[in-house]
Amino acid sequence: MVIQTAMIIIVVLDWVNRYYELRPDEIVQISGIITKREVEYPYGNIQSITVIQGLMGRICNFGTIDIYIPTLWNDLYFTEVPDPHKFVEIVKEFNPTMEGGKFLFRHA
Repeated sequence: MVIQTAMIIIVVLDWVNRYYELRPDEIVQISGIITKREVEYPYGNIQSITVIQGLMGRICNFGTIDIYIPTLWNDLYFTEVPDPHKFVEIVKEFNPTMEGGKFLFRHA
């Protein structure tokens, strides 16, 4: 019982301490309970952004952002993002080079 309670506390603390900052040049994923870890993703490397929302996500206005960065040969998933469509709009505003059809913004 004590181990289960400790695990629940760790999961909740991890969830509370994981967030994203949209800076003028990059998206930063910040996480960590005891030590903070920052991972930076420059806007110039982003090729596409997909917003993924299930039924509860649409009702409560949260979702997952799938960002494809070809230089990493991988998709980045930002989970439980509040107001994910606003997130995409802010990324567009911060990076004027994303205009003109060079980048693809998809909604799933």
